[in-house]
Amino acid sequence: MDEYRARGWEVVDTRVGHPYDARAIKGDAVTYLEAKGTTSQGESVIVTRNEVAWAREHPNECVLGILANVRLDLEGIVVDGSGELRIFKWYPDPEELVAIQYNWQPSLSQLLPTQT
Repeated sequence: MDEYRARGWEVVDTRVGHPYDARAIKGDAVTYLEAKGTTSQGESVIVTRNEVAWAREHPNECVLGILANVRLDLEGIVVDGSGELRIFKWYPDPEELVAIQYNWQPSLSQLLPTQT
């Protein structure tokens, strides 16, 4: 958000209840910001189904910032000023997405009896 404010955009924090972290407005232009932080080099990040859907529904309107190499202190708190920010166009191609988790909803017909 700070990066876009420095570029002269008006930025609104929208993390709660939206599939993006902020909305940046400059004149008639709107850009949706998604942000990820990682202690790794940032070669990949976890994104949600809703984040992907929003970005795909809004081509050329979304960016994803990755703050990589974030350092943590001994209590696990982010060290101020650590990390390297890179901002990417955010229009995820299905080829760029790797499934790492699924949500399974078993039906009651699959329930096995237990001994209690």
